[in-house]
Amino acid sequence: PSIKLHVYGSQGNVAPRVVLPERAEYRGSFDPPAVGGLVGSFDYGVIPSLLRETYSLTLSEFWMGERPVIAARHGALSERIKERKDG
Repeated sequence: PSIKLHVYGSQGNVAPRVVLPERAEYRGSFDPPAVGGLVGSFDYGVIPSLLRETYSLTLSEFWMGERPVIAARHGALSERIKERKDG
């Protein structure tokens, strides 16, 4: 199977400096009203947050699109996601 990682968003100038593997593509920021269409085009959501999120709107958006999520195991992400149930 062909796997492609699409990276969206940015934190200032941090994201463009990240070195991505060959099968990954940095897509930059997106128009917030387009989030539903973007999420609908994914098979999975990935949230590799380095910070301890307090809620994670991104997680809610993936769940609204009925997508399974792979996320960092700390902060609100680990509190909201139950392994093998909704993550």
